[in-house]
Amino acid sequence: MAHLHKRFKDSQVKALLEKYGKGEIEGKYIEQILGIKRRRFCELVKKYKEDPDTFTIKYKRILRW
Repeated sequence: MAHLHKRFKDSQVKALLEKYGKGEIEGKYIEQILGIKRRRFCELVKKYKEDPDTFTIKYKRILRW
């Protein structure tokens, strides 16, 4: 399965996490929609709660020489 950032936009994931925060949708359904496991879901929720305005699912590649 493709990476999360290639299948969804930040705004789509953010909308799902907003609904989760309001109690409108359960975490297990978001996991199924996004195709992720519980651990990754929890990481996304934590990251979103820390700063919803700058939340992104993009990542920076770390180069090691």
